[in-house]
Amino acid sequence: MFKTGIALDIGSRKTKIAICNQNTIPILGKKIGDEVHIEESCVAAHRGAGHNMEQVIAGNAALDLHTECVYPMREGCPANSRLLAILLRRLTMDISGRHNPNRIELHIAISRALGNMKLRNLERTMELSGFKSFHFHDAALMAARGAGLNITEEHASMIINIGAETIGAAVAANGGLLWESLIAGGSRCVNRAIITLLRRKYDLMIGERMAELIKLSLGSSDYIIDGRDSHTGMPRTICVGHKELDSVVDLAANEAVEVITDCVKALQPDAAADIADNGILLIGGGAKLNGLSDRIAERTALDIRVAPNADTAVIEGLKAYAASGKTREVEWDRGYLTQSMEEDYA
Repeated sequence: MFKTGIALDIGSRKTKIAICNQNTIPILGKKIGDEVHIEESCVAAHRGAGHNMEQVIAGNAALDLHTECVYPMREGCPANSRLLAILLRRLTMDISGRHNPNRIELHIAISRALGNMKLRNLERTMELSGFKSFHFHDAALMAARGAGLNITEEHASMIINIGAETIGAAVAANGGLLWESLIAGGSRCVNRAIITLLRRKYDLMIGERMAELIKLSLGSSDYIIDGRDSHTGMPRTICVGHKELDSVVDLAANEAVEVITDCVKALQPDAAADIADNGILLIGGGAKLNGLSDRIAERTALDIRVAPNADTAVIEGLKAYAASGKTREVEWDRGYLTQSMEEDYA
């Protein structure tokens, strides 16, 4: 039975989806391309006109409803297995055109540093969603492949993945991982810092969506911010200079420097010397924050590079690896991967 292969990078805020096998025949008139689909990792209940029961909307469509949305992923692991199962079923079936989960084969990028309990929870979530065929792959190795980093050499390379709620660090060499860690943090700390600063200094209350827009435009000359006055409760608009808000990037830089320091301390001196020569590669949506790489480079005295496809490096590497047909299911209780990836880079 022919199955549609789908690559998944499930994040706390965004979920990236791509079709792996491009020989897929269009189903029900639906054209399946090779692009990467980026959807919000949220679900919402909606009561449509003429319906007696509420409908569950997932992805970007849920965000467009302007109702309360629930994000079932927290800090890289499932916080609500039932809602996450609904999210994955809706997104994968909509993009692939399949209505039977048995005809879908999932390839999921996940960090091994989450721990066995959280990984087992994710595995149970996949079973709850009805998918019988799913494979887990290490997100750090997939990111290295997607960013064009050759990790089959003897020299160690470090990758820092700055997500919405997590910061991951991995050191790879000889086709495997020397070290991998994951801490809570990420770019959402910048959102919270923006909300706190505006409330304390300007008595202006803003929501998460406005804070996200401000974060994405950091580095502009000034900001026109709409919000609610914390005293009167009435809408108010203020203008804030860019220097007042650019300092919030220091919070994300401090967390990244802490992860890098802990990672280097755990390595052997030779591997640390390789990192000093090769520098550090930043991936993830948070890596594109304006001025973040410069702040990290200044505090670590290392060469910091941001991948050109920082926000899609993981899904692109996973898609290419899954499409090569050389994948295998990862057994979490056997430690790190021992199979070399040299033949896949050849």
